[in-house]
Amino acid sequence: MYEIRKLCAKDIAPLTVIITEIGWKELKYCFSADRMKAVTGGKDGNVEAVGMQVAMEVAGVVLANYSKCEKRLFSFLSDITGEKVTTLMNASMADFAELIIDVVTKEEFSDFFSVVSKRLS
Repeated sequence: MYEIRKLCAKDIAPLTVIITEIGWKELKYCFSADRMKAVTGGKDGNVEAVGMQVAMEVAGVVLANYSKCEKRLFSFLSDITGEKVTTLMNASMADFAELIIDVVTKEEFSDFFSVVSKRLS
């Protein structure tokens, strides 16, 4: 698949624009305390399973709003993978979905999103 570099401070601007276009509230909900309770049934659950559920929901939100940010998303993905935009645009749908999931499951992505969402609550 694609190798994704570590996300860093220079990624904040494009991520912020993409997140805004996708829908801040939709993404924030995926990380909300209410959503965590719903996923775990109000009990301490398997952290890995909960993390995967949240990642799948975030990936679903991204893909559902894909048309709103398509050009910016390809540009961002090109930057973090080192692949050409045209290469990514011609990837199979399965490979593209996997790339989105790989990005949103990166520790740097979830850490950034958690910090920002707490500050903007």
